[in-house]
Amino acid sequence: MLKKFRELRPRVHIHLATGQTEDIIDSLLAGDFHVAVTRLAQHPEIQSLHLYNDDLALVVPPDHPFAEKGRVSIAEAGRQPFLFFERGSSYHSLVYSMFLRAGVVPESVMELDDMETTKHMVEAGLGVAILPVVSFERERERGTLARVEIREMEQPAQLEVGVHILRNRILAPPIHEFLRILTREFGVENTFQAAAAARA
Repeated sequence: MLKKFRELRPRVHIHLATGQTEDIIDSLLAGDFHVAVTRLAQHPEIQSLHLYNDDLALVVPPDHPFAEKGRVSIAEAGRQPFLFFERGSSYHSLVYSMFLRAGVVPESVMELDDMETTKHMVEAGLGVAILPVVSFERERERGTLARVEIREMEQPAQLEVGVHILRNRILAPPIHEFLRILTREFGVENTFQAAAAARA
């Protein structure tokens, strides 16, 4: 997507930042970013559009007993030493609530602040984690991490991903161009454009 955008707008400078959903949304509200792609969030000052659902899976080292099984119950998963995102993050709440809904209290041994560090800790054998599948495909192909399905979930383990902009904000043409490319890539209607036309 960024490559397509660069081809159309070669003179536009791109500032790309990563982080936790809460921090990115705060930066969007502060005017530091024009567009945010994060876990789908709700805020009265933000207009959001759902892009896709990212499947979540249990991630273990390749020599872990679960790696050979390929599928375990949520109770079995909850008895493992678990690596979570920081307690105040929405991702921590999402994963923790998946267990609580099944009546399982997981054993949290470490809290981390980003995906890359979490993957390294799992690779080192310090615990297991639930991560978006797309975030560890490269490690799975290299054989440094293994994906394990969790049975008996009340609902599919998924992370809703969306794009966010400030509500009622006039966007520059390059931002509209990026949103058009992004929504077309994921096959969703660009409601931002319709909202801008209605304001005009």
